[in-house]
Amino acid sequence: MDAQKTEKSREMWKKVSSWIVTVVCIVLCVLAVIMLILTFAARKNGHRAVEIFGYSFSVVETDSMTGEIEVGELITVKICNIRDTEIGAHAVYIASEGSLAGRQIVHKVVETGIDEKGFFIITKGVKEGAPLDKPIYEADNRFVGIAVSHSVFFGKVAEFFSSPENWILLLALLVGVPCVYAAIKLVVRYAGEAKREKSEAETANCKKTKQAAPPVQKTEENDNDRKK
Repeated sequence: MDAQKTEKSREMWKKVSSWIVTVVCIVLCVLAVIMLILTFAARKNGHRAVEIFGYSFSVVETDSMTGEIEVGELITVKICNIRDTEIGAHAVYIASEGSLAGRQIVHKVVETGIDEKGFFIITKGVKEGAPLDKPIYEADNRFVGIAVSHSVFFGKVAEFFSSPENWILLLALLVGVPCVYAAIKLVVRYAGEAKREKSEAETANCKKTKQAAPPVQKTEENDNDRKK
């Protein structure tokens, strides 16, 4: 009875482990495809926002927001009109000059207004000594949206997927893990079959040995017969 329960438990564990490995591989594949699409789309679009269901994502590259948003964090940006911004919001826009030209910047809105050029916002980093940024006008078409959340963990994930070497590593894992799992499963299966065949052979040999052995003589009865 205990042997049957143990066997059932093993079979159940094999099914569960196989299911877990399959699910993990599928999830990794889906994430890899999504990140690959976003990476190529962002590069093709000049590092501008790639919109997904009204949101885009960006990794913070400078320390100008240190204290509120740190370098390397992944920010979730809600795509909206520049006129929807309010003072104190974290505005995300495309830099027009400097070393980060063409890349996304997140700064806090300190002023909004309208002049002869139209509606504008003025932003500023929160780091001590950060200067005021030049006005960003609606007509500039550089405004992306408002940062609604930020995460260190997902920033690390995005950083991982930004490296070609890590893509190769991920591909090796996606191919290697199922192969290793299948190989281990095959080895365990063959080992189990070999052990079972050996056990059956030993049992068969024992039966043959018992059948071939001569009958045991009762010596006491034979001695009594001789005395008579």
